Amino acid sequence: MKQFKELLAQTLEQGVEHEDRTGVGRISLFGPQAEFSLQESFPAITLRKLFFKTMVKETLWFLKGTDSCDYLDEQGVGIWKQWTHPTLNSVGPLYGVQLRKWRTSTNQCIDQLARAIDMLKMRPFASDNVITLWNPETRPDYNQTPEWNVEHGKQALAACHGTTIQFFARRLTTKERSLALTTHPHLKAPLFGLYTKCYQRSQDSLAFGFNVGQYSLLNCMIANLLSMVPIKHIHTWGDFHIYSNHVAGVKEMLTREPLPAPTLKINPDVKHIDDYKPEDFELVNYQHHEHIQFSVAR
Repeated sequence: MKQFKELLAQTLEQGVEHEDRTGVGRISLFGPQAEFSLQESFPAITLRKLFFKTMVKETLWFLKGTDSCDYLDEQGVGIWKQWTHPTLNSVGPLYGVQLRKWRTSTNQCIDQLARAIDMLKMRPFASDNVITLWNPETRPDYNQTPEWNVEHGKQALAACHGTTIQFFARRLTTKERSLALTTHPHLKAPLFGLYTKCYQRSQDSLAFGFNVGQYSLLNCMIANLLSMVPIKHIHTWGDFHIYSNHVAGVKEMLTREPLPAPTLKINPDVKHIDDYKPEDFELVNYQHHEHIQFSVAR
């Protein structure tokens, strides 16, 4: 989490103040990038508490390919309530729909995630294993309310992350295979290591732990299915910003020293991406500083 601390400091020092959609105002830094090794640890934020199980449940909701928030309600997750249509219980065709049920001009349905996993099986070195959750046709009209957008087949909120997601595998070195036998003992003879890269158009610093964690988690989930070793997740941002009402909390985090990264334990018996459940994931030896409460800019 040293990289996150440096990114927060850089945003405060070099970022530009400007107005935004929410009216709160923010300090923005454009174009930073960070890399997170997944071989021996998991990049859970330690400068404040990451609500890991909530992050896992939201990720599993994305994988269901639905616009409905029923699963989140069943799991007791209320982080999308501010943007959920009160009677339809929907956020419109957002992340999950674009990931698993992208509609073409001929009304066919594309499961982008299933295609990506199949390509990793058949052509692990492919450089065209790219998916996107950014659909111009369903982006919201911000002159209207989230409820209006959902009623008219639009997203309640424009997708912030997953603008592009790329998967790439390569053969492991002898040293990496030896390390994998220690860190991933359920893998008998791993041959490939998995990389992921996500371009995120907009990053609220409040959600950094969730978004980096989710794409790192996705890497580990897919690697687990394919008997690969998770190697690295790379995250690139467009507008990385700190809302004006978050500055005090960010400055508090900057006084804290990063703690040792935890490890991620995944149920090795899961064989299909749709079979994962919240109880299949455990964050081991997770240490963190005291939680800081932030107000969400809407």
